[in-house]
Amino acid sequence: CQIAAAIAKIRWATRIATPSNVRPPCCSRSSWPLRVSLIDSISRRTAFCDLGADYHTTRINKDRKTRNLIHQLEALGHTVTLNPAA
Repeated sequence: CQIAAAIAKIRWATRIATPSNVRPPCCSRSSWPLRVSLIDSISRRTAFCDLGADYHTTRINKDRKTRNLIHQLEALGHTVTLNPAA
């Protein structure tokens, strides 16, 4: 509970000075995301849930990504021909 109170106090102090997406100068680049996730977890009273290392790669729709890349290349004036990988 002491950690939660300390984080709440820090959150209250920095909330007035900075919006939530702006990193205050006292926080390093690596500690800012951790601080934001801790505050979010404490404020919602939920446990931290790690999404895993491959979370973003498994959520990519490969057909949509391929289609978008083809359209981008065609917009730049290229002709695109895709061959299936062996």
